[in-house]
Amino acid sequence: MMMAACCQRLHAGGDSYISQMPTMAKVEAEVHGSDDLDTKAKQCAAYHILQDVITTVVSQTRSWAFTEKEKKYNTMYSGAAGQLILSVYDQLDPAKTERLKEGTPAYEWKKKEEAYENDPAFARQVVAKQVPAEIASVYLPLRLKREQEAEAYKNSAEYKQIQAAQQQNESDAAEADAAEKKKIRKWTLEASMPVLYIITFILLVVVIPVLVTRRRPYYYQMPVLRARKDYTVYTMSGTVVDADKISSTQVYSTGGSYNSATGTYSPASVHSSTTIHDQIFLIDDKGREHSVQLYNWDVAARTSNVMTVIWAVEDGKESGQYIAVLNHTTRKKYTNDVVLRSILRPALGWTYPILIVVLLLLPLVVLLASIKVRSLAILMNDALGMLYLWSWLFLLLGALVAATLLTRFMQREVRRFREEIRMEDFTPGS
Repeated sequence: MMMAACCQRLHAGGDSYISQMPTMAKVEAEVHGSDDLDTKAKQCAAYHILQDVITTVVSQTRSWAFTEKEKKYNTMYSGAAGQLILSVYDQLDPAKTERLKEGTPAYEWKKKEEAYENDPAFARQVVAKQVPAEIASVYLPLRLKREQEAEAYKNSAEYKQIQAAQQQNESDAAEADAAEKKKIRKWTLEASMPVLYIITFILLVVVIPVLVTRRRPYYYQMPVLRARKDYTVYTMSGTVVDADKISSTQVYSTGGSYNSATGTYSPASVHSSTTIHDQIFLIDDKGREHSVQLYNWDVAARTSNVMTVIWAVEDGKESGQYIAVLNHTTRKKYTNDVVLRSILRPALGWTYPILIVVLLLLPLVVLLASIKVRSLAILMNDALGMLYLWSWLFLLLGALVAATLLTRFMQREVRRFREEIRMEDFTPGS
């Protein structure tokens, strides 16, 4: 009855109570928190409460018929709260990227502001200090009744049913989103893997072989030979004064055993290997005599032939091996292909085959870890597994092609080295 009487007096008085409502300056002067952000949260909540006071009074006394003054104050409180929210957002998130993202400082501050706004004790404190007593006597009971009705509705079966349906919808949406993301990830992986393997194949077959087999000038950079390592090349020319050739044959056998259990006899296999030793004595243009000993070269030379011998010494060592012998008289060139292949080996050396093995094993490890292969049947029935398998076979083919190319490269390099040596550049007196 008392609340009804108050409502009648407010209705009769119109909007005269508005003149007693607080200004923004008063709210800022009297509402404070523990720090700057807490103060702004409380002030923002206070503006929302004052806005709710006007709305509640109008709805109870004049059936939502706002006067111009009530509209003005309502807009003033709403605008003040909005400006506070924007100022805090600009302070906590100047880049304006994560204002509504859960867990961010701006999000947590807004939760605090809403907690103050919905806190009955804080609302009574604001109303007691900022609102006229006559208005407070109408607003506070109505707010309490509204809160009790809201609490009763939360405990009702209807509300629980709605909440359960909402949670189910959110769960279904989350599962659908996760499934879609998983599908996108799998599609992205399936789409990207062939591209990655093609790039790897190109690296194996084209780029790396080109880098490690790049053309190096051999003869034209003498006396320094640029290869896998640095070699200094030495030459010596002279006239043959004596030449000896000695052949030694080694004979060995394998097998020739008797099996007493079966009574059978395994015949022996006889093998032989012949080593040719060339010993050539040269006198250079200064009259000094030199002895050249070659193994398995089979150089054709006799007295009065003019010859040049070439050998390479690796940096840091005192001696090296002969790599070429030139007979200027017969116009014949001899090279030690075994030594040349060792010297002209690609710059990466053993790193390249190791790299190929790693590139072959890496996708296989990823495959086993990604689909948890337990048997070949599981692998053959999994689309992603088949993609990995075919890609791995494709990569293996690339490695074989690369190995073949490198072998041919070595043969070509030895042939090229032999062809680039010109007789006329080593003729004594030239």
